[in-house]
Amino acid sequence: MKSVHRRGTAIMLAIAAGMSLVAASACSGGAPQRDAQPERVAEGREVWYFDSLEKMAATAELVVVAEVAKVEPGRWIGSKDGGDRDQARNVTLKVENVLRSTGGAVTSTVQLDEWGWDAKGHGYQFAGVTWTNQGDRGIYFLVPVADAPGQWRLVNSQGRVLIRTASAKTGSVAALDSSAETHDALSVKIESLTVEGLIRLTKEADQAVQEGRLQPLDKPKLIGG
Repeated sequence: MKSVHRRGTAIMLAIAAGMSLVAASACSGGAPQRDAQPERVAEGREVWYFDSLEKMAATAELVVVAEVAKVEPGRWIGSKDGGDRDQARNVTLKVENVLRSTGGAVTSTVQLDEWGWDAKGHGYQFAGVTWTNQGDRGIYFLVPVADAPGQWRLVNSQGRVLIRTASAKTGSVAALDSSAETHDALSVKIESLTVEGLIRLTKEADQAVQEGRLQPLDKPKLIGG
């Protein structure tokens, strides 16, 4: 898969995903034939960058252990008339365990934006956030999408940790697969942990926030979602 710098959709996608992307052009039209797999990788500057698990957990407003129950075409971002649109993949997460929540009770399912397609149906992923599939299980560090009530997004591209299932047949144990870039210090840290260790550290970070010993990163003034 090749990396690209996408233009034209950068502003609207930044509003939707809380990221400042350098993006490729997109054209409007009728219902597109959507790629089944991403054909390129979008890269760019993000609102937040985390060098510690504790800071990421503190900044996320919801952290859940969940399984992907369904993936389907989601909401559109941008102007059809302006010929500048992107469509999210809507990922339904079945929540197994809530590790942190700043908004009280959490429903049994969570709707997550995952990018995505351009207006022509060409698939792309952002940074290391590969497309998920039904049955994938992981730990998700989330914030709400401001202009789409009920929708959530990853706190940034470091905010998803898939749990690779142990196999009695091969003798492998459950392993963590971080969406952070491969040589990212946070990725290295996360993937050195056990599933139980990551859950424990996330809960400890939540407790530290509640006790005032840990603060979330400040939210920039210009952030749309």
